[in-house]
This record gives sequence, structure tokens and C-alpha cells, in this order.
Amino acid sequence: MTLDGPLESSALAGKPMEFGVIDIHAHIGALGIFHAPRPDAAGMLDVMERTGVKLACISANDAILADMAIGNDLAAAAMRKYPGRFAPYAVANPNHPARVIGELKRCFDEHGFRMIKIHPSVHCTRLTDPAYDAVFDFAARRGAPVLTHTWQGDEHCGIDIAAETAQRHAGVSFLWGHSGGGEVRRALEAAAGLANVYLELAASQVWSGRIETMTGNFPVERIVWGSDFPFISLPQQLGQVVFARISDEAKRMILSDNAQRILTAAGVPCSD
Repeated sequence: MTLDGPLESSALAGKPMEFGVIDIHAHIGALGIFHAPRPDAAGMLDVMERTGVKLACISANDAILADMAIGNDLAAAAMRKYPGRFAPYAVANPNHPARVIGELKRCFDEHGFRMIKIHPSVHCTRLTDPAYDAVFDFAARRGAPVLTHTWQGDEHCGIDIAAETAQRHAGVSFLWGHSGGGEVRRALEAAAGLANVYLELAASQVWSGRIETMTGNFPVERIVWGSDFPFISLPQQLGQVVFARISDEAKRMILSDNAQRILTAAGVPCSD
């Protein structure tokens, strides 16, 4: 593959992608542990316009780190203010079992959410913990994809734990955030036999050939692009795929088509 095709040329010229990119792993709001310039919806939308990202699937940092309801309302407000540009995840914190299903119902039934975000590492709850069972049952009933953090060596969400969870809950589509971080090769092996698992690409540090290795050893239709924007650079994350030595067709699948298929099935409007 060459690096002088139309997508690369557009990127080098500072132009947006020629098709609408979908960011399946973004956030919104300030985050104390990372610097995130202009982390509000308007600031994010400015960068999205310049890069060609038509839709960002967001979870609010406040919902993950502080209060589910407050953060989920922030994500809902972004969706209402900029219709068609932000699709919110309902963050589910299993440490509040008396509230979590009620919060999911509120987000889905009152605000129109169609996806769920969990962060086992921050919430210190192992993916296989029974506290998550009600969340996964809700997701299965509603046809809601679940984006979960996965990370190497994490006792709460390492790849082996994520694989066991996906096997237990075969009726749920899981997006493995970061593809396990440093456990990418293990993620490729573990997810190969799990038709309900998609590998998501957000990573602040990557090794040369990561995208090529993933597409060469895993079905490209089950790889989706996310950025962790706004506290990781959206253009830098986009460049990982745009400048990878894979076909333009594979790039479009990763950057748009695969996510659009998942979101459409979940009831999220995302067509051009």
C-alpha cells in the first residue's frame, strides 16, 4: 500500500476526510487527570468539523468519575444542542446497584440513549462481577452495544476477563475499548471466536504496524475507530488509520462503515 492516496493527501493538506467519520469512543467534559482543551460540545465540534468526524459517541467524564445522572444529563444536553453530531452512552456505575437500572431506563426512555458505557477499572468492579449482570441483561433486552474499558494486566478488565464476559453474555455486542491496550495480540486471539466482540482502537501510545497487524489477523469488519477525544488528540488518532498501510476500503470500514452498522442496529441515527 502507498501513502499518497486521496485520504492521505486530504489529511496532509489539512482537509476533512471525504466521507463522514464516526468516532465510537469519545468523551465530553473536563477530566482532572488529563489536560483536555475545550472539552465542551462546541469546542469538540470545531475539531470534528476540521477533520471530517460527522458523529462522536460520547460518555461524560462526570458520569464516569462522579455522578451518573449529572454526567449523563451533560451528554444528553450535547445531543439535544447539536442533533446528529453527538450520540451519548449511558454510563452505568455498578457501585450503585439500587440506582443503576433506573438510571439506564431514564437515559433510554426519557433522553433517547441507545448505548451503554462501563469502566470497570475506574469503578473497581471486575467485569465478571454479578453487579454487572443486570446491566448486561438490560443491554441485551434493548439491543444496546456496550463499550467497556479493557487494559493489560488490569484485574477488573483484562482481555481474559473481557472474553469470559462476552461468552457469558452472547446476546450483547461488546466494544473492547483500547483493544486491551498493550494486550492487542492477546485481544486478537481472544476475540477471534467471539462474534459479539468488536475491537476499538483508541490508544495514546502505539507501536509501528499496529493497525496492519490487527487487520491482517482479525476480520476488518469488527474493528472500529475511537479516539478518547477530547483528552487525546483527535487528528493524531485519526492518523493512525489514515496513514496505515492498508487499503482505502479497509480504512473506510474502520473509520465509518463498521460503526454505522453497529449504531444503526442499535437505533442511533447516523446516516449521511
